[in-house]
Amino acid sequence: MPCIHHIPLRRVKCDEGKPSCRRCTTAGRICDGYDQQSKAAISLSWENHPWTHSWTPFVRPANGGVEASPESYALPQLLLPPRLLVFDSAEEQQSYDFFRSRSVGELTEVFHIDETFWNLCVLQMSMTQPAVRYAVAALGAMHRIYGTGNTTAIPEDTSGSQTRFALEQCNRSIKSLLERRGSEARAEKLSTLVACILYTCLASIQGHQRQSIMHLRNGMKLLDNLVQQKDVNNSGPLTSYNTQIQSFLTTLSSLEIQARSLMCEEDLPAWPTRTRIRGSSFPPTDIRFSSLSEARDFFESVLSDFQCFALERDTENEWLLSPGASPRRSVMDDYELLVKKHSFGVEALESFIAKHDDDLDKRDQKTILMLRLHIDIVEMYLRVYPLSLKHGELAWDHLEPYYLRIIRLGRQILGCTEDQLSSMLCSPSEVEKTSTTTTTHDHSGKTHKYPKIPPAASILKKEQYTQRQHRPVFAFSQGVVGPLSTVAVMSRSPNVRREAIALLLLYPRREGLWDSHTAGRVAWVGMCLEEEMALERRGQHHEEEREIKAASDIPAECRVRVVDMKYIGARTGEIHYNTGKQCEKGDKGEKCKVVKILEW
Repeated sequence: MPCIHHIPLRRVKCDEGKPSCRRCTTAGRICDGYDQQSKAAISLSWENHPWTHSWTPFVRPANGGVEASPESYALPQLLLPPRLLVFDSAEEQQSYDFFRSRSVGELTEVFHIDETFWNLCVLQMSMTQPAVRYAVAALGAMHRIYGTGNTTAIPEDTSGSQTRFALEQCNRSIKSLLERRGSEARAEKLSTLVACILYTCLASIQGHQRQSIMHLRNGMKLLDNLVQQKDVNNSGPLTSYNTQIQSFLTTLSSLEIQARSLMCEEDLPAWPTRTRIRGSSFPPTDIRFSSLSEARDFFESVLSDFQCFALERDTENEWLLSPGASPRRSVMDDYELLVKKHSFGVEALESFIAKHDDDLDKRDQKTILMLRLHIDIVEMYLRVYPLSLKHGELAWDHLEPYYLRIIRLGRQILGCTEDQLSSMLCSPSEVEKTSTTTTTHDHSGKTHKYPKIPPAASILKKEQYTQRQHRPVFAFSQGVVGPLSTVAVMSRSPNVRREAIALLLLYPRREGLWDSHTAGRVAWVGMCLEEEMALERRGQHHEEEREIKAASDIPAECRVRVVDMKYIGARTGEIHYNTGKQCEKGDKGEKCKVVKILEW
């Protein structure tokens, strides 16, 4: 299979040879020691374009030869780029460089399998597909802006030169796709799919969540069409094309899991699933993993299957049933299948680790920590379902060992050595001094005024935010944000949930579609609402204790049952906190909700 060889750029002193110096040409470089032509005389050919990349990798066939015919590749004309990339400006070159040297490393910080997508699919395609190259340069430019900030999205202000450049590159990418619209060529379809994923990342890093979900949906539809093509499921040797398709499946399945958690309730029923593509049949009892990437793919499929199970049960009002309820036999069959699939996967992972323990490097060890983190999340949800039949909403209080493990693993992955995380958050009274409200209008034109959720800088105590805040990270795969967010929302232990919120706010991270600051801020408001209702209830019952010390201090009727978001702007949403107190009274609609405005 053809591969890319990355040639590092070394500083070589020019020996002034004519027409090109020997030191450069023997190293396979373009001599830039002196300018043989005037700038006016330079054409836009591949050989002497002013912004060519002398480090750009060559694509060579497996036999080591320099040339290869299109027939030797599974992707005709897609993996046969020119020897040098041509850029239209220095800014485009610099942004592409940044993406190649910095962004790819951060996007794939944990899982090797992600490198298959970003190196094989994205970087190779960018060498021949203009739409992909423009999108890559745009994402590189936006990532540079993102890395200099302290939040989880780039500023809304588009007047900066880098932001304007990135948006221009986005437009050029879209225009390039439109010019080739309708083409049935396989290379064009794949480049469109890559562009959809890049647009998803571009929208996400700008904080345009709805737009990112729209691009993801388009990519999923396109992938469905590609997967259904006859030659994808052939029984022959694994081709470069099939390798890329599998990479797309992994990539989009990971984003799909995130997308389901970000959509409002009314959008969820129409969301497609990957179960028919990824497969949800019962796994063999002797399942084995040949790599950690394979293990990650397996556990993500389990999480995706569980999400579908929970959503279906929720639609039928069969998720987290009341004490004494009896679920249907078919529901329990599905549940038991998920439990077995998960347990076989855990056994396979432990067997793989025991067998390869001496060969695992630091990155592998971090990958294992991440896998254990997601195993705990799935296991936690699998346990809460039967517990709800006995304890109802209070079933979450029986999962404290999982919460503590997730916090511990999260700290290890983030490299957090801070003590007293739970004391780093401000109280509601401290934050209210700077809180503001905003006015919105519903579909009928009625005006509502709701308080805004404070920013991360206001929730963290000032000295913690200024002295301990870490630089923002832009990763592609699921990482710590989802699990920590779950702990922050579901744990009612005051110290545990505060630790989770502090980690989300101290370590600004954007993981695919997930955003640590948004997750931490939403969880902080939910925590404050629950504790406020619990203390108010104590006052009504003339109880003297005025402090929440344990999860049991928050009764079921004072708990937030559902958190739903309604998008009202590109970077604004109404967060609806459905409280058990009002719902149990039979209140409907707005009476059952506490509404806050979230801006990011």
